[in-house]
Amino acid sequence: MPTRRFFLLALVMFGTACGDAPHRLGASERRAAIAALATQIETHYIDAAAARRIGALLRARERAGDYHAIRDDAALAQRLSSDLLQASHDAHLRVTPLTALPWWRRLRDHAGVDSYTKIAADIGYIDVTSFIAPDRSAKRYAKAFGKLADSKTIIIDLRNNEGGDADGLQLLASYVVDRPIHYANLARRDGSTEARWAFPQLAAQPYLEQLTILIGPRTSMEAENFAFAMQAWKRAAVVGSRSAGLASASRAYPIVDYLAVHIPDARVTLPLTRTGWPGGVVPDLVTRSDALREAKRHILQDRLAHVTTPMGRSALLAMLKEL
Repeated sequence: MPTRRFFLLALVMFGTACGDAPHRLGASERRAAIAALATQIETHYIDAAAARRIGALLRARERAGDYHAIRDDAALAQRLSSDLLQASHDAHLRVTPLTALPWWRRLRDHAGVDSYTKIAADIGYIDVTSFIAPDRSAKRYAKAFGKLADSKTIIIDLRNNEGGDADGLQLLASYVVDRPIHYANLARRDGSTEARWAFPQLAAQPYLEQLTILIGPRTSMEAENFAFAMQAWKRAAVVGSRSAGLASASRAYPIVDYLAVHIPDARVTLPLTRTGWPGGVVPDLVTRSDALREAKRHILQDRLAHVTTPMGRSALLAMLKEL
């Protein structure tokens, strides 16, 4: 066999061995998963009345045989997520399989930081599509902010960020504050409250001259918390369109070995304002077109108003003309 064909075959075989094939479920394991799901929702979901109703619905559907034909974890997670959405109208209440990522997906895993680059000489751009736990995302953030350390302005794009891990949010906040900031209180169903603080990240430049955050209708939960807090503390200008308006935080709870449920389990308020963001975070600059282009235009126009040299003015005008 030619060397090239042998190498490709080896890759396919290795990928299959390390792949994310669905885990087969027996009847008893499926019943246990649904019972555990109902219990976790009843115990932790932030709306107690809805939690009781959803738990009863899941048990009734299992008794009626609605899930009996499902034979693997991926299919069960998809069906249960669909049923939860129908029952709760809450897209963040969902079931996910915990099958290990195959090797090729691990290689391209961006840990929630989809991209980072310079879009001008001293304007950095970071696209944060999800908040991932620091044990997976810390190196990625360190690389991103390290590359952009000489930027006077950084644009953080949250338009496709629907939330994620609360500690991941805290990590990002630590890179853009110059002093400790009490950015959230999480109120849980049992009456307990958790205070969330951001502390300056000593390993990176903790303070930027200007921070801009992009948001849109898909921006929700932890991403909204970040944008709302930075806006309220006068730390950032928020650009784009109104966010989703989900002032809650979620966490993953185990069901069985191969399944977990993500449950919104706390209401979030900002200590500075003593409010959440009902109806969504309202941008400082509302845009109807591309928010990134408009943010860049706003930054350059602001600089133009303060430039003191003819050469600097000429360079800014040229950059504005290119937009």
